[in-house]
Amino acid sequence: MAGLRDPIVDALIEQAEGMGTIESAMIASRALDRVLLWGFYHIPLNGIDQERFLRWDKFARPEHEVVAKYEYLVGSTVRIVDSWWVDAEKLKRLRLARE
Repeated sequence: MAGLRDPIVDALIEQAEGMGTIESAMIASRALDRVLLWGFYHIPLNGIDQERFLRWDKFARPEHEVVAKYEYLVGSTVRIVDSWWVDAEKLKRLRLARE
């Protein structure tokens, strides 16, 4: 249903199903959970017919980001860390709205 095609996900599902103990299955299931969360997949399970998403808009990018400070190495390749930051003003408005 989610349209997910990933050999790593398939392998983790097979591994979780084939484990001999509940502890081993839990470890494989947690690894699968991490992969699915990292990919931001939405997998609908049993529930209502309508999908509902709730998000708290408290994130933003720094206005004057110095990218060089956020580099890291993977093997011999330089990667830029693509990240979001909590915006203090948005967080303040969110907290006021929740009160």
